Amino acid sequence: MTNRGFTLIETLMYSAIVTGFLTFALIISYQLIDSSDRSTDLVELNENQQFVTEKIGWALSAVSAINTPASGATSASLSVNRLNYSGNPIVFSLSGGTVMYSTSSLPAVPLTNSHVTVSALSFKNLNFEGRIGIQFSANFANNTSSTSLENTFIVK
Repeated sequence: MTNRGFTLIETLMYSAIVTGFLTFALIISYQLIDSSDRSTDLVELNENQQFVTEKIGWALSAVSAINTPASGATSASLSVNRLNYSGNPIVFSLSGGTVMYSTSSLPAVPLTNSHVTVSALSFKNLNFEGRIGIQFSANFANNTSSTSLENTFIVK
């Protein structure tokens, strides 16, 4: 009499091997998905920083007057007038963890999105031997990382 099936021990061994491979595959898949999410969050953080910096740089590129902060002072908001711009003043401020941009002709609009929280936004009006500069600093954070940003723009 010949048996054509598997014994219980063989079945258990094969099941354990298959379970091990499936477990390994699931762990690797989870790690790939998780690292992809972290990469996406980091890109989101960097893009928000870059956009805010570029928008402030644009506002300061043709300044006729700095309303806030006063010379030598630090403020949580920046108010400037641009040359030949009908929407003066341009104001940058922080509201609820979001950097806001407003003009006299537009209501405040967010410059950062809901995936990024901004804190400690400050602007300092500097004087470099007759040249005016604005030092901008802020902390940007999201679910996976945080970073501090500091830039100085020479205005005049």
